[in-house]
Amino acid sequence: MKTRWQWVTQIQNRKRFFITAVLLLAATGAALMGVLANRNFTVDHALKLLGATLPDGALDVQFSTRATPTRIFWLRFSLDSEDQAVAFWQQAGITPPQPGFTPFPQPNPYEAGMAWWQPFGETTSGSYTNTGTRIMEALVDRSGTTGVVVYLRVYSL
Repeated sequence: MKTRWQWVTQIQNRKRFFITAVLLLAATGAALMGVLANRNFTVDHALKLLGATLPDGALDVQFSTRATPTRIFWLRFSLDSEDQAVAFWQQAGITPPQPGFTPFPQPNPYEAGMAWWQPFGETTSGSYTNTGTRIMEALVDRSGTTGVVVYLRVYSL
């Protein structure tokens, strides 16, 4: 025959098990939602969000995204000349990059893992645009022997 304290202990253990199971299920669900959100968000979705299209002649297009803690994406592409990017800046509402400014002084830990994200050239122009709902940071790297490389990081507020 169980004593009163054995019953209390048994109920407390069941509560702990139930709470642990619920927390584990919630954490697993949150992680799965993040994975699915990233999987379904493509470069086309990013461009639609910006209201822009890639400039004609854009090459070596690279794209990455994260959904947590907020939607953020990185886009890089190459162009024959910087003039080709002007319409892109206008369509997306991005402040045209200014010489001597870089919005990317150091890579964050996630960017450090992207081998193609290297916005640290010697000859660059950059801009920072806050629309109230998103931040758009752009950089044009003219350090190469031909053409330019455009880097864009956008995140929601």
